[in-house]
Amino acid sequence: MLKWILGILLFLVLAVVGTCWYGYSKLTSGGGMAAVTVATTPERAWTFFTNPDSFRVWQDTGSTTRFSTDSILAVGDTVWLETREFETSPQRQRMLWVLERAEQPHLLVWAARSDSANLEIIRRTDSLVAVGDSVRIVSVFASPAMDSLRNEDSIGGLSSRLLGGAGKVAAGAMRLIAERDLARLKGRLEG
Repeated sequence: MLKWILGILLFLVLAVVGTCWYGYSKLTSGGGMAAVTVATTPERAWTFFTNPDSFRVWQDTGSTTRFSTDSILAVGDTVWLETREFETSPQRQRMLWVLERAEQPHLLVWAARSDSANLEIIRRTDSLVAVGDSVRIVSVFASPAMDSLRNEDSIGGLSSRLLGGAGKVAAGAMRLIAERDLARLKGRLEG
C-alpha cells in the first residue's frame, strides 16, 4: 500500500513540475518581442502612440489610463495604467510609464517605474518601420531591474539564474499583453 501512495505522490509532483516547466517554456519561448504589420503610414501610427485620446482606444480595455498632459506626449510625460488584480477585487495595480525617448515617427522608448521606489521595472522600445505602403510596429521588452540584480550576484550563480528566469517571465508577460494591444491597434488603424 505504501508503494502505491508514494507512487501517486511522485506522479503528482512530476505532473506539477512538468506543468510549471511547460508554462515557463511557453511564456518565455517568444522572447520579449511583439510585432505587427499594419497597412498605414508611420506618421498615422505615431499619432496612436502619442495622442492621449488615440492611445486610450487601443490599450487594454480593463485598465484605467491617465496622462500627465492632455496634449501630444513628449519626452518626460507619464502614462498611469491602473488595472484590477481580479474582476471581483477592489484592489488596483498601478504602473507608471515614462516616455524617455521619442524620435518622430520611428522610435519610442518607455520605462515602467514602480511608484514607491522609482525603480525601472520594464523597458519598452517601440519601433515603427515603413515597409512599402505599410508600417511594421515592433515592441521589445527588457527587465533592467532584474538584469542589474543578476549582475550583483554574490551567491555563485543560482540567484543569477533565478533572476534571469524572472526577467524572462516579466518580458514574456509584457510581450503577451503587447501582442493583444498591437492586434487592437491594427484593427483600429485598418478599420
